Amino acid sequence: MAMSSKGSDNRETDGVDFKKLDRDHGAAFLEPAAPLLPQEVRDSRDQLIRLYKEGKVLAGYGLFEESVGGRPVEEVFVENTLVAREGLEQLFREGPMGSRSTVASAPSHVLQGAAAGQSIALCELFSPRAVDSQQQPTPVCRVLVVGSGGIGKSTLFCCKLPYEWAAGRCMQDVDLLICVALGEATTIQIASAEELFASSLDLDSDEKKAVFHFARANPSRVCVVLDAVDECKDILERASPFMMKLLKGKTTLCGLRTIVTSRPCGAIHWLAQQCRFDRSIEVVGFSPSEVSTFVDKALAADVASNMKEQLKENTDAACLMATPFMAAHCCEEFRHSGSLCTCTTELLQKMLVKL
Repeated sequence: MAMSSKGSDNRETDGVDFKKLDRDHGAAFLEPAAPLLPQEVRDSRDQLIRLYKEGKVLAGYGLFEESVGGRPVEEVFVENTLVAREGLEQLFREGPMGSRSTVASAPSHVLQGAAAGQSIALCELFSPRAVDSQQQPTPVCRVLVVGSGGIGKSTLFCCKLPYEWAAGRCMQDVDLLICVALGEATTIQIASAEELFASSLDLDSDEKKAVFHFARANPSRVCVVLDAVDECKDILERASPFMMKLLKGKTTLCGLRTIVTSRPCGAIHWLAQQCRFDRSIEVVGFSPSEVSTFVDKALAADVASNMKEQLKENTDAACLMATPFMAAHCCEEFRHSGSLCTCTTELLQKMLVKL
């Protein structure tokens, strides 16, 4: 009997795809494995994962531990709305925004003059950016994040993002995530890329060099968060040439993923003039449903139910709680007194009494 013209080498008989069968059973045709990380980089990544899973991200960001029942961030965190806005950076470059932004206590305080924008998830910050339907999406390496004071920038990018990364739920194409808190800095002693990594990691000199060489060869696999840059403008300009280069994207780590956070006033004009970003994001605070979710997570069930009922009748208090910092302390005050705060002054006065 004549054999089929399809020989055994191409392994296709009667419509059966043997290659697919092999892939399904793991016997052959496996995808190429990702390059193995150098041992020093694996050790550094594991060190960061342990640090972030324990919640030990940055000193000074223990808001939830102190203000919401002593529970860790991941138990009480509620997603804060992020909106990608075209033209936001250009708007900042033209001048300070203090007179241009609307009231910050509103649930969504769109900056006047900027495009309405679209909501974007935390894990999508570095997704390619499509300018229009006629062009190929462009890669995103540098992200500017703006939001009013207390809106949740530091909690989101120095607590939640590292925790999600360490838990394997976000930015898994990043091998090293470094957070640098600048908001409380009186000096900045980071004079090189090696010292940048050592600021978050316990490294000897050889390990510093190994991590630096990995980052230089694979910049897209490393992400650095520079938080509250607007609060240390003078220090950066006066005493930190390397950090200024890092902000501008002009270090040897070309292509490094960078997230820069700032309030939309004062130094933001200087920042936008000095730097260029691939994407601009606004943190707009809690929506009414997010306020309700936050209350449920922050308080015992009966207390939360009582507070939500009162919030339905008190729009001033609900508006105040659109800012996460205020929401945390409003919940703490309600836990002790059973009454709502309706304005920032009232809440701050009660906070000061407790000091």
